Amino acid sequence: MKRTLLFLILILIFSSTNATATIWTPEAFEIPYQINHSNRIITGTVTDIQQYYDRTEVAIEVDEWLMGPLPLEEITVITEIGKFSERIGEPKFTENETVLLMLKDADVSDNRFKVLYGEPGKHLLSDKDIILRELDHKNKTTEFVLANEATLESESKNETDEEIPSNEIPFIGLAGMSIAVSGAFLLLRKYD
Repeated sequence: MKRTLLFLILILIFSSTNATATIWTPEAFEIPYQINHSNRIITGTVTDIQQYYDRTEVAIEVDEWLMGPLPLEEITVITEIGKFSERIGEPKFTENETVLLMLKDADVSDNRFKVLYGEPGKHLLSDKDIILRELDHKNKTTEFVLANEATLESESKNETDEEIPSNEIPFIGLAGMSIAVSGAFLLLRKYD
């Protein structure tokens, strides 16, 4: 009984800390959600693929910056697919493939990016019109919100600002996981 309990505790701890690495919310598959969480959006052609032990570096010749433009003609996209490791859900590329990518910055100074949400952030070029419409809608909404915020700010200059407590749940991390595992062993030994 005790071993079963310990086994269940360990499974819960490890699954709760690793499950977020490969599971996305349903919204992650929706273009508006991806746009709102992307740093940049490009169309381009895969020109080179270099696979290493724990990652793949994909050279992409940029055809067009749809959002967050940079003065770059080529970028490198990093995936967590390597010669000896593969993370489920990471995008796969082929040379000369034309892609539309939702990107998050990895190291902009070195022209390195990651695809937002892995495979869901890689689109066919045929999605370009839908994405452009969503970008236009986002820009109009942003302009409207900024105008309203400026109005509200000028109206509330005399009010005091109160800090609202955060509702964020902290990530357990390695230290928290170690404490939880140690605590589970101590509890089992106590009731032995």
